[in-house]
Amino acid sequence: MLGLLVLFILGLWLLLTLLAMVFGYKAGKWLTGRTWAGLLGMFAGFMLLMGGQIAHWVTEYRQAKAYAASVCGPAGYQIYVPPEEWKKRCRKRNGSRWRSLSLGLGRSDGEKRAEDACSLRGGV
Repeated sequence: MLGLLVLFILGLWLLLTLLAMVFGYKAGKWLTGRTWAGLLGMFAGFMLLMGGQIAHWVTEYRQAKAYAASVCGPAGYQIYVPPEEWKKRCRKRNGSRWRSLSLGLGRSDGEKRAEDACSLRGGV
């Protein structure tokens, strides 16, 4: 029963958003008589009802990213390592065999294990 209530509220929210977009388009077109003003009014109507949620998602994403960087950085983990730095790290570990390892040419079992160790430990 609660699920039906949630679906009803989401449907009402969607309907109100569509109505706000239509009224925004008509208001923009009525005020200036130009199509671009109608589209701007439509965007404003959309943002009135949906923009808050989008802004909340963007803010939450940035906070989570900052938190992960603050926690993982001191612990020695890197969230993203550029390919050039990754190659340097693995080259230090595996010598000059990076090219054969990355292409997968002529690897023995020991070389496969070395490559797996490099990928699991972050190339250190």
